[in-house]
Amino acid sequence: MSVLALPIRRLSLSLGALLLIACGGGGDGGTTNPPAVGGFAITLSSSTLSVVQGSNTSVSASIARTGSFSGTVDLTTESVPSGITASFSPAAITSGTTSTSLTVAAASSVAPGNYTFTVRGRATGISDQTGQVTLTVTAAPAIGMTLAPSALTVVQGASGQSTVTIARTNLTTAIALSASGAPAGVTTTFALATINTETSTTLSVAVGAAVAVGTYPITVTATAGAVTQVATLQLTVDLLRTLSLSATPNPLSVTQGLAGSATVTVTRLNVTGEVTLAVSGQPTGVSVNTNPNPVSGTSATVTLNVGAAVVPGNYPITVTASAAGVANATTQFTLTVVAGAPAIALSLTRTSLSIVQGDSAGTSIVITRSNFSQQVNLAVSGVPNNVTARLSNTATLTNGAILTIVAGAGASPGTYPILVTGTGTGISPASTSLSVTITAPPAGTGNVTWAFGGCDPNDIPLWFAAQNGSGQWQQVTPNGASFSFTITSNGGVAYVTQDGANDYAVNFYWGLLGELQGRGDSACSLPATRTVNGSVANYGTSTSAFVTLGSALASLQVPTTAFTLNNVATGTVDLVAGRQGIDLLNPLAGLQLNRMIIRRGLNPANGSTLPVLDFSGAESFAPVSRTLTVSGSLQGEQLVVGVSYLTANQGFASLSQGLFSGASATFAGVPTAQQAATDLHTLNVIATSTSGMVTSARSVTSVFKEAVDRALTLGPELSVPAFTTLATTPYLRTRVQVARQAEYDQTFVLGYGQANRQVTVLMSSGYLGSSPFDFAFPDFTTVGGWQNIWGPLGSGSASFVVSVSGWTLGGGGFQNPNVDGALIRTGSRMGTYTP
Repeated sequence: MSVLALPIRRLSLSLGALLLIACGGGGDGGTTNPPAVGGFAITLSSSTLSVVQGSNTSVSASIARTGSFSGTVDLTTESVPSGITASFSPAAITSGTTSTSLTVAAASSVAPGNYTFTVRGRATGISDQTGQVTLTVTAAPAIGMTLAPSALTVVQGASGQSTVTIARTNLTTAIALSASGAPAGVTTTFALATINTETSTTLSVAVGAAVAVGTYPITVTATAGAVTQVATLQLTVDLLRTLSLSATPNPLSVTQGLAGSATVTVTRLNVTGEVTLAVSGQPTGVSVNTNPNPVSGTSATVTLNVGAAVVPGNYPITVTASAAGVANATTQFTLTVVAGAPAIALSLTRTSLSIVQGDSAGTSIVITRSNFSQQVNLAVSGVPNNVTARLSNTATLTNGAILTIVAGAGASPGTYPILVTGTGTGISPASTSLSVTITAPPAGTGNVTWAFGGCDPNDIPLWFAAQNGSGQWQQVTPNGASFSFTITSNGGVAYVTQDGANDYAVNFYWGLLGELQGRGDSACSLPATRTVNGSVANYGTSTSAFVTLGSALASLQVPTTAFTLNNVATGTVDLVAGRQGIDLLNPLAGLQLNRMIIRRGLNPANGSTLPVLDFSGAESFAPVSRTLTVSGSLQGEQLVVGVSYLTANQGFASLSQGLFSGASATFAGVPTAQQAATDLHTLNVIATSTSGMVTSARSVTSVFKEAVDRALTLGPELSVPAFTTLATTPYLRTRVQVARQAEYDQTFVLGYGQANRQVTVLMSSGYLGSSPFDFAFPDFTTVGGWQNIWGPLGSGSASFVVSVSGWTLGGGGFQNPNVDGALIRTGSRMGTYTP
């Protein structure tokens, strides 16, 4: 037992002193003390109180009187917080009585915490005595319980789950879980029926197949002694809904190039809405049509169209059914693709041609093969008088050929149907029609004409536009394969060519009027069709030889001596032949020329045979060897030197080419005695280096007649081009800028492309003036005839090459000069660009 005294220490109740002594009067300085009156003191059994919400507690109290005091002491409480009651019983301690009790109660609504109130003692003739009591209210034991979800829908014959989460308040004992209210046929199971230290468990609800559809409240009760908590799980029992599928026939056999159908039966249980069918697993080349889809009834027809190129074999086809409120259903059947009879089909990339008298145009023949790999024989019929049809191949093992129609000057204007037929062993003939319109030459419609009549059909533009100065681009309508337009002083040309399905190239030229006129005159030349045969003799210790006749080239390796030159140009041509061997002391230098033959002014007939080229004969001669000194190379660069020889009558030959290091190399040349007046050498040095994904190249070329020692200086590295993406839709539009450099100031060449899209750009210095090289792909969307599919793709990286050249002598234009004394320098950069 503790004694209530001042100052208050642990006990909250204080009456000022252990014994409260009532005194009469005060000292007056006299010598006689006043008589003692007495007092009282209260003692409590506990100095601090603690009570649980909604309960009470009591402590005992006793009165100790002192002196002559023997009266009644009245005990009361003051400043008691709301929801808390505190009272003494008895509240009046009468004479001769010394004990009482203090009862403190806290309502359940009182928040847990610490509270204080005052206790007062009062007696007649004695001063009141007060003190404070500290009361701690603690939370009542409780269980918190939640269900997730609190509403559960389960179909007949199935089950569902809800997570029961438990929260404890002042409770450490085990909690028992139970569920009640479930209808007959519904079983409830707790993963943990007794919760010790866990905070959650799972309630599984299994619904029997016979339980009636409806909503049922299930009461979940958590109990720990006298503490309980309930939560309601709203169970909705729904109808069992199912779908099932079957397909017949299985397997489904379909021949290549034909179609076949399977019937898909839909079996429903309590599903009344539309059912959507999806078909998957079909190989490339097989298209699918489902009818009806979605299905409101019990069946649908799935038709598989098998392409002629689909490989024979078995393919699993999966059909999936889906509908609202029910799980998907699938079935599978086998598609058996059966090989079809061998066959071919013919088509044309251009089904109609318009040709001016005296001009030509072409189209590509596409051969589609089905189970047939043998030779296809091509023939053309229905060709009118003075019109010639030329096939690049009349018998082919490939999938195509080129048909060129040449309209003679005497061809009668009109439209003619021409039939192209393909035949082969064991197959039915196939044919396709070409409509050819012959027109008279029109009056001139411009001061510039670009003629493509002699071109390969794939090089004839699908679309052509011109820009006069910096004006708007205008579509140019062709006359046959010729495009005429007007340029005042300078301008540009843009055209699109196609090289196969979905394979396009966009070509740009910007130049002065005269440069564009000159380029148009040389757009294409009639194809060279001559074939010339021949042979060489006396290789000696050499390993190889070459023979050129005009631009036609044949290469030979020991011991082969016979050769055939294909596509020899028409007219008079020169022949250049050489014998080559490997220098074992310097293998990196490549093949070394050791003997030559030049024959001039030849015009051999198609299929003819040339006299033997004898490298030990009187007409043969030894080339001269000269020294090249190179300056301007950088550390780490790879150097290549090459020399070519040009003759008056289209003769061309590469005399030597190889790697070298250091500042000098040797090159081969033609002795002065064997040269004609207009013959020329071109000596070229290329220096390349690679950094990351970008390759830098520099070249210097010297054009000269006499083969003497030469000294060449490389130009600087080309300025780094700047790529900017202007737009990615409806096609990629790119801007490329390159700073001008004094060494490279004549032509700007740019090429970039993706898998099936190419862009080529040529700009002359005459067009640019003093401006930097600057190309921006135009917006052609408003130009007549343009199709966005031709433009570069808006995504994916593109490979690029930028090449800028400068030269002395010969003036400007698109082509460097081949004149004695000319010096050409070129700087290039190659890499990739990602929009």
